[in-house]
Formats: sequence, C-alpha cells, structure tokens
Amino acid sequence: MLFTIIGTGLFNLKVTPIIGEIYAFSHRFCMIDVFILGVLVSLIKLTALVEVEFHSGFILSGIFSVMMIWLYTKVKPQDIWNKVKSANIDIVPGISGKKQDLLLCRHCSFVYNARFYKRCPRCGHIGRVRNYDCYQKAAALLLSAIILYLPSNLYPIMFTSYLGNETGSNILEGVVTLWQMDSYFVACVIFLASICIPVLKIIALLVLMFIVKYRRSQKPQLLSKCYRIVSFIGKWSMIDVFVVIIMTSVVRFSGLMTIDPGFAIITFCLVVIITIFAAEEFDERLIWDSIDERRKKAR
Repeated sequence: MLFTIIGTGLFNLKVTPIIGEIYAFSHRFCMIDVFILGVLVSLIKLTALVEVEFHSGFILSGIFSVMMIWLYTKVKPQDIWNKVKSANIDIVPGISGKKQDLLLCRHCSFVYNARFYKRCPRCGHIGRVRNYDCYQKAAALLLSAIILYLPSNLYPIMFTSYLGNETGSNILEGVVTLWQMDSYFVACVIFLASICIPVLKIIALLVLMFIVKYRRSQKPQLLSKCYRIVSFIGKWSMIDVFVVIIMTSVVRFSGLMTIDPGFAIITFCLVVIITIFAAEEFDERLIWDSIDERRKKAR
C-alpha cells in the first residue's frame, strides 16, 4: 500500500488494474489503527507485571504507524482506481441508477452503462444490478460466526504459566481480572471490542437483513447509516487478538512467567473475519429499493 502511494504520488507510476486490486485489498485489511490500540492495551498490562522502558525504536515505529494511518485515511481505493480509468457518464439526479441502466461496480465503485457492458470496464468483474443472493450468503456466514462465537468465549484465550503453575482464562475472565486490578480502561476496551461489538454486529446484520428482506423499511437513510457503522466497527474486535499476540511474544521470563495463546484465539479471530465478510456480502442498494416500491404502490 505504501509503495503504491509513493509510486503514484511522486513518480507518476502508471496504475494498472492489478495495482488497483492490490491496493484495494491492502486498504481493506489494513488494521494499523487497531494494532496501535492493541499495543497500548498490552503496554498497560505489561506495566502491571514489570518495569517498561521505551527506546528510540518504539518511538520511530509509533511515528511510522501514525503516518500510515494518515495515508490510510487520505488515499482511498477509489483514488487509485480513478488513476486506472475515471468515470465519465451522465447521471440524471432524482432518478435511481437502476432506471437509468447504470450499474455501480461493487468491487471498484465504477459507474457504467449496463446496456453496453456485461463486465466492469475498469476492473473486469461481472456486474449485477442487485445481489439478491446476499441474504442466503450473509445468513450462512452469520450462522458460522454464531457457532464459532461460543467456543471463543468458553475456552481459554491464553494460558499464563507462573512459577510452573499454568492457568487459562477466557475473555470474560480476563475482563474481570483486569477490573479487579484497577485497570478499568483496559477492561472496558476488551469488553467492548471482544464481547459487545461481535454480538451487536451479528444482531444488527440479522435485523437489517430481516427488515430489508420483508420490506419493513420506513427509514432507509437510518438503515444505511446503521449498515455503514456495522461495517466500520467490525475490525476493532481484533484488538484482543493483537493483545494476545503481543503478550505471547513479549512475556517470556524463563522459569518465572510465560504466556501462550489458547484455542479460543483462533475461533475468535475467525468470528471477526467471518462477520467482516458477512457485512461486505450484504448489498446495501437493496435498502433503497424499498423507496421505489412504496412509490409504485402509492401510484
């Protein structure tokens, strides 16, 4: 992602569809902001165990991460795709794109005329006016997430070995322990990211799919905002995964204390990834179709 920005911004690198694909993929799964918060949570945990000193490498990596977050927010995949081919089509305001035979590519956000192209002229993906299969696919993914969510909270997420005695703790037990240690901020962050956000995201997507499927939508603007919020907060559940990875790699006091990941970290990571895919599978355009249907009934 960084090389693409430097090449296109400083050296006028010719952007090809392959570069656009790589940048869009990297941008979608870029979690530097989540990782930084995970580092802060890990440092708060570590300071309760040992004395921590910061050196120049940590400061430089922090500056690099902040700069990457700034680039992440400033350079969107749409900006890179526009360098491949920019959209130049007349759009009549107040009329849906479906009635104008206009199609929005869900892969690269390119608007083109569906009468002349079966594939997106920019990225080559097959375009669909509406993805009506999204209900079944999203529901199957959410069901898988629900099944995996149970072992991710019941089984230990990490094992702590202290003076030869090994104990395992799940997510909720870790939150309670942090609260008892007066680490209220860390306890709240882990509770929100690891317990509340996955549950709320699954419930919100199920409710959203039910409302849109059975045409119960009265406020499409509100539903669209709800969907975009759900899509945005999904990755923040990875905080606990990063915390366990950092603690596992750092806390290695031979003969005194070691921390190892548990089976639950795998299932919890899968829950986060699956819910992200479930949100992306849902076609947001179906929310706005209810407006046209109500107008037809009114006539």
